[in-house]
Amino acid sequence: MSSRFQPAKTNKTPWFDEITLVSFVEKDDGFGYKKKTTVSNTVDCTFSDGVARGEFYESMKAGKKATATVEVWEEDYDGESTAISGGRCYSVLRHYPTGRGTVALILEEEKR
Repeated sequence: MSSRFQPAKTNKTPWFDEITLVSFVEKDDGFGYKKKTTVSNTVDCTFSDGVARGEFYESMKAGKKATATVEVWEEDYDGESTAISGGRCYSVLRHYPTGRGTVALILEEEKR
């Protein structure tokens, strides 16, 4: 496992960005009904507008449009489905470990 103080990222740039990872959880409200709540976590990241050519075309095959790549620490990502950065909301299309203690998230910007 990588230390947060070692340069273990794939693109070797500093962690200047922050992203809020959001998941939606159903909880029992005490009266037998399920209530959907949001759980958010703001973490440090490296944010990159744009994706690799292969990622872009693979997302297009699935009817999606990958627009950004984010790299976060493995322990900070817990399967969240939504990310918010710079006032923009993104869906997490795909995630994969980089092998350096981080996870790359491929994001699609949600249109509102």
